[in-house]
Amino acid sequence: VLNDLCTYSDELNIEKNMIPDFDSNYMNDLLKEIKPKSYSDLEKVLSISYSSGGWEDNQEILFSEGKITVEKLIASRDDVLDYLLEHGVEFQSAFKQMERIRRGQKLNPIPTMLSTADCGVESWFVDVCDNIKYLFLRGQTLQALNFAILNSYFKMHYPLEFYSTCLDYFNLYLYLRGTSIQNKEDEIKEIIKSLKNWLDGMDGDEKYYRGPILVNKIRVLKLLIELKRKKISLIYSDETLSKVDDIVIDYHKNALILVNHKQ
Repeated sequence: VLNDLCTYSDELNIEKNMIPDFDSNYMNDLLKEIKPKSYSDLEKVLSISYSSGGWEDNQEILFSEGKITVEKLIASRDDVLDYLLEHGVEFQSAFKQMERIRRGQKLNPIPTMLSTADCGVESWFVDVCDNIKYLFLRGQTLQALNFAILNSYFKMHYPLEFYSTCLDYFNLYLYLRGTSIQNKEDEIKEIIKSLKNWLDGMDGDEKYYRGPILVNKIRVLKLLIELKRKKISLIYSDETLSKVDDIVIDYHKNALILVNHKQ
């Protein structure tokens, strides 16, 4: 499971569809660039995805040039504190510096707070911190990462049970049914790419109001590809079904039965 989460998916990121935080294009791009190999590496990548100003035009450049490794990435506010303590900065001063950096303020130049000459703090660390706008808390990242691992585990080993919880997505599926839903995988991928291009071109109010709708449509189309690949059938309890309020698992047919008990 961990290896799958660490691995860059294809451009459409179908394998991580509906895995919290990992089904975004941005997270998939970070996995492609950083190539995490362990739980701690993955925590760094996820922390960066939550933070602001720490990667683009900052550590991304240093990382691509080989000047810093995954282990050295300043991805969370805890990384700032750990680095300063490792370089001999007194705890109270280090904590105050961490609080400044995580709010987007520069390292305090007052010698009593931090003396790079005395403590051996490297210049790249100072430059990175001065460009950070916000840093996430490691503990919150670990909580989200564990949740993603749990979801990924159930999706991999108990796919029928996992997909049976996707009630809202199947209701959107019914709304889309009869258009391009029964197409082949390649055709569905082309529809996804078209929707992604539309989404990428949005800005302002249009992206705020219509963006989430497109994101959910894309997730539904990816879901259809996943079901096709895993040979999971969809069965309607009624051909006139217009809304789902329950999903029943048929293990013998490897199928999900879409049900509306009120219809």
